[in-house]
Amino acid sequence: MIPLLIHLDIRDQFARLEWEQRKRLLQATAVMSEDGPSKWTFPPAEITLGRDRFENVQPFEYNRVKMQVPEGENDYINASMIKLGRFNYIAAQAPMESTVTHFWNMIDRYHRKDINLRIVMLTNFHEFNEQKCYTYFPEDLGTIADYESRPTDTDYQRLYRIETASVTDEARTANYTQRTLKVKKTGLIKQLEIRRDHNFREFEVEHAHFHGWQDSSVPQGIAKDGLIAMIRALFDYPEQATLVVHDSAGVGRTGVYIALDMLLCGLDNGTWSSETSGEEADEEEDPIFAVVNNLRKQRINMVQNEAQYAFLYEVLRVEWIRKFGKKAKSPTIAATDWSS
Repeated sequence: MIPLLIHLDIRDQFARLEWEQRKRLLQATAVMSEDGPSKWTFPPAEITLGRDRFENVQPFEYNRVKMQVPEGENDYINASMIKLGRFNYIAAQAPMESTVTHFWNMIDRYHRKDINLRIVMLTNFHEFNEQKCYTYFPEDLGTIADYESRPTDTDYQRLYRIETASVTDEARTANYTQRTLKVKKTGLIKQLEIRRDHNFREFEVEHAHFHGWQDSSVPQGIAKDGLIAMIRALFDYPEQATLVVHDSAGVGRTGVYIALDMLLCGLDNGTWSSETSGEEADEEEDPIFAVVNNLRKQRINMVQNEAQYAFLYEVLRVEWIRKFGKKAKSPTIAATDWSS
């Protein structure tokens, strides 16, 4: 079993992650075997058309999030259910103008199942003069924005009214802002050509926006400290609660955040253990590799590049020393503790 904080050959480890992912993608395109279609297949093109921000980033069919829609409607949204041990996440692409009501449909559905659901946003609306995320909520306190599904989407239209009910100003200095968003949902009945409430619902959702992290990079200096502070500020959500995490594509920054959320929680709560949980542990497995590889089994390209992968080791090394000191031995953890 490898001590957690020994510096491994990051390049070789990341190359292995890329190779494991390529093998899964080859299986997805292979001719159907006697056992049926591969687990790693993607949704059919007829339901994804016009709904993906990037053509090469889609959820696997087996764990894709499905919107709550009437029978016969398209339930596709570019988002994946992620489970790491007792931790539950939804990794999603950022809303586009054409999919913003799809995003709120997803939040509405999973908020019904989990009233502690929270949203973590890791991108800015624009970066390098390019839109990375459509504005799906009003930023200023007390402001309201309406989002209505397009008439061409379905005969059953939806209207979501989003109001920013609170803004935590103290968090702004740490490169993140916490908000409470008040969501009102009503249906618009197109066939009757009248506007009336249908299945009206109102609820609140907590939203944390980290705005110190550019696409395909890692946060540095004050921004890195702010990211860690935000992760810890959100630790108070109950076990089994769902965290909806998105950047632009929903893979690079999203994967880093989910991995750090799990690993830092274990460090802070003292729940790291070398004991296995019902499965045979590979004593030569690196736990950070195991977490990222498991993430990639649930959504492609999670932790997108070598720099982001190395960032996980950097953060955990610093946080371990901060808690226990330089002379303390780093723990050894069976991979199954973090990836089962």
